Amino acid sequence: LGSINLEAKYNTNNNVLTLRKPGVNMGEEWTIELVK
Repeated sequence: LGSINLEAKYNTNNNVLTLRKPGVNMGEEWTIELVK
């Protein structure tokens, strides 16, 4: 496996973490909602 490059954005307003693979598949992203 090669290295996987991920961009992460965290929204503190609604506790949502968005992970995205830049470049190859622009539409491929994961949204993780953090629940306390």
